[in-house]
Amino acid sequence: TWIRQGFVENLPVNSSKYWLQKTSDDRFVLAFNPTSRLRFPLAVATSSDGAQVAGVKLEAGRAEIWISDVRRGTATRLMHTGVSAAPVWSADGRTVYFANRTRGAFEIWARDADGSSSPVRLFAADRRHALPLAASPDGRLLAFLQTADATRADIWVLPLDGGSPKPMVQTVFDEGAATFSPDSSMLAFQSAQSGRWEIYVQRIVDGGPIVVSTGGGERPVWTRDGLFYQSAGAIRRATVRVASDGLVVDSLTEVPLTEADRRGLQSGAT
Repeated sequence: TWIRQGFVENLPVNSSKYWLQKTSDDRFVLAFNPTSRLRFPLAVATSSDGAQVAGVKLEAGRAEIWISDVRRGTATRLMHTGVSAAPVWSADGRTVYFANRTRGAFEIWARDADGSSSPVRLFAADRRHALPLAASPDGRLLAFLQTADATRADIWVLPLDGGSPKPMVQTVFDEGAATFSPDSSMLAFQSAQSGRWEIYVQRIVDGGPIVVSTGGGERPVWTRDGLFYQSAGAIRRATVRVASDGLVVDSLTEVPLTEADRRGLQSGAT
């Protein structure tokens, strides 16, 4: 369950504050700036232990990714060239995946969070944008968004130990905001297939998606406490499991929030 929220000062995006939520395992699972034009998930991401935040800073018309240490109050720039967006942390907190472009389409890059190594380009598609969405907890896969004329915004997965990317969710509708289950066997994402954003889940290895949300849903985040997502000014929690006949949603509940929490969600809604 959600146990507390708070503002963290001096984070990199637009010198403004961030709204952070934690679960009972004491990990940040949602962070966004309600007043920023750069909305979750393209602007800010927290490491799995909540100690570091990767954020996009707009300066002189150019977007850069900086990494802030929440406890120490320090900040380090991740890349010095091009325009950067969509930071995503590896499960061990050592690597940040991000999108960058110097000209043309966004490409997927990676760099050690401490800046000890040079940035490495992982994937580029000819004239199509590619932006990281989520890294699997087992460290094997990176889910990313790729644009296409016919299928709009699709979700692909890139093997991080080598190999070619493959489409995971590819329809004529927009998809995005992916998150892996804690055991890395399932992927939750939002899709506009129904005419509004809803939350879906599907297995990584086989099978089609099932719908989880019942009244709209955005910004899914999967933790050991369950699958959380935002819906109509509220946070909802679902539990999903693999059964013999496919995926099953065991429960769907609303997470109790304070009035301040609700105001934050409403001001951050797109």
